[in-house]
Amino acid sequence: MHFTAFAQGRISGIIKDASNGERLIGATVYSADKGTVTDLNGFFTLSLNKGDSITFSYVGYSPEKIYVSGLADTLVGINLMAGKLLGQVEVRTSRLPESNISTLSPMELQSLPSLSGKPDVMRAMQLLPGIMTQSEGSNLLLVRGGNPGENMYLLDNVPLIYVNHLGGFMSVFNADIINNLDLY
Repeated sequence: MHFTAFAQGRISGIIKDASNGERLIGATVYSADKGTVTDLNGFFTLSLNKGDSITFSYVGYSPEKIYVSGLADTLVGINLMAGKLLGQVEVRTSRLPESNISTLSPMELQSLPSLSGKPDVMRAMQLLPGIMTQSEGSNLLLVRGGNPGENMYLLDNVPLIYVNHLGGFMSVFNADIINNLDLY
């Protein structure tokens, strides 16, 4: 039978704010393979191996690192300095890239087959990628796995609440007044 024994020590201490001495609750103390957080009194205990480096950190403070040379139990007092804060960050975006938009022109709408002899905008949308219907003969669209209630329909940027007529058999859109149909 083969046994291996590892010598371990323990480091304990309190982490405080260097400017006012306030104990830091929930500060992290970690080495390469283990870690802990300070308790309600800013106190911590962590077992360690010879040669470990221990890092002490807290949100908004500069981290501090110490190296362990021996294995004796050690008591330390760590004072963390407030770190540099990042400046204000502003995130901006633009319209969706054109690759995420499917478009049908009036000519494409007119050329699609229809039940009533007039093109149906909702039936045309069913032919676009990522679109399914809830049931056969229905205009209730499932867009990329969603449900019909999650879709938003706009006509000249005006939201429409319900876009189906006759129980979903036909849509309320007149294909003759549609300049283009965009699906995002």
